[in-house]
Amino acid sequence: MSHLAAVKPPTRVTRRRSPEIRWSAALRELPALSVHQPWAWLIVAGFKHIENRSRRTHYRGPVLIHAGLNRRLIRPEVWD
Repeated sequence: MSHLAAVKPPTRVTRRRSPEIRWSAALRELPALSVHQPWAWLIVAGFKHIENRSRRTHYRGPVLIHAGLNRRLIRPEVWD
């Protein structure tokens, strides 16, 4: 009998997939939130649960997430 303790294999972090939703007329009525990447992906994938905004909202429920373009990442020299 071996004196070595059983070693558990390292746990793998499973990558969450974004839900794939097809456009429908019902989605037209949902409010949308524009967020820069990578924050938009983090929200959709369920890793980011809090979004701090300066404006208060009393809405609670489903929203559409819009991944807005951050122009400063593309051409930062224009924005200095």
